[in-house]
Amino acid sequence: MKIDNYKLLITALGAGYFGLLIANFFGFSTVSTQLEFFLFPAFAITVASSTQYVESKKNTLSNNQKIAVLAILLTTSYILLTILRYWCADTQFAMGKSYNDQGGYVKGQTYLQNAIKYLPSEPIFHSELANSYSGITLSLHELKKDNEALPFIDLAISESVKATTLSPTNVNLLRNQAGVLLKLATIDPKYLGLAKETLISATQKAPTDAKFLYNLALTYMRTEDTDEAVKLLGKVIEMKPNYNEAKNLLNMIHKTF
Repeated sequence: MKIDNYKLLITALGAGYFGLLIANFFGFSTVSTQLEFFLFPAFAITVASSTQYVESKKNTLSNNQKIAVLAILLTTSYILLTILRYWCADTQFAMGKSYNDQGGYVKGQTYLQNAIKYLPSEPIFHSELANSYSGITLSLHELKKDNEALPFIDLAISESVKATTLSPTNVNLLRNQAGVLLKLATIDPKYLGLAKETLISATQKAPTDAKFLYNLALTYMRTEDTDEAVKLLGKVIEMKPNYNEAKNLLNMIHKTF
């Protein structure tokens, strides 16, 4: 197919070349502008020497090619939707955790519930939601609304158990579960036993974590098992000699008992 307006193309290239000369004159030359300095004339010569183009043959896709294109589109769409789902879940979790850290447990639970809708199998989401429910429980208890707090106690335990079930070897989830149970124990002492079992499980999985042993010693103190608390505090100080909280607690026990 002949092209009648190839002169227009040459004119356009000439205008671009002229603009390049002006830029070099008033500015300064670089590697890229020097490259264009030689490419523009080459483009113009190529266009001027060829007054026609061969019309390309229109090809139609075969059925196999159509299936391949469809498969690529579906795979790409799935990957993009998965990435979007992870991004939405992470954003909702970050907002929920931020509210929890500030004591806004009611708003925090809403964002965390949304995060779980996007990624229901993420254990840390359930663990943080359990923290929200335990915080709401304590707030209602302080307002003397224990009847309203009861459902949140069950939800807190359920979410913390779900988190540790999804990732049973994650000691941080056990730490969070123990924290939730210790909060609930301020309302009902029966949860101290569950907290103690959780901390014992955590110390078995992470025997060199002094913080676990210290929290377990505190739990024994709250259950009036002073002898066991003293033994654990001794291990903590032996493991970490600069653990001042453990030293202070042990000194207090010796003075009191």
